[in-house]
Amino acid sequence: MESAVWPDLERVVYTTLNDVVCLTRAGDLVWTSTFEPHSDQPHGHRPGCALSLDGRNVWVYRPDAMAGRGGVAQWVVHDADSGATRLPRTGETGASSGPTIRDAPVRKLVP
Repeated sequence: MESAVWPDLERVVYTTLNDVVCLTRAGDLVWTSTFEPHSDQPHGHRPGCALSLDGRNVWVYRPDAMAGRGGVAQWVVHDADSGATRLPRTGETGASSGPTIRDAPVRKLVP
């Protein structure tokens, strides 16, 4: 799906259709967060992620409506070190383009 790499190349975070995963450079698991409920839809929803400029937060885009999870698209902010949820921010529509957060200090490092 999508991934972001820390500037020092020591960690990577990536999304799958049902998870966000953070790994070390060596491939060791740092943390993971599962999107509930599990989606069996193979197409139509593309979770994404971005790392904040200061490297302290991971912003995760969850297109829950498109995934058949109900609700609307949302951004969830995770602590980059622990994976703890800091902030869910619900989108205004279920559109696949996702909510707009103009003030989010994020940088997408890997296409």
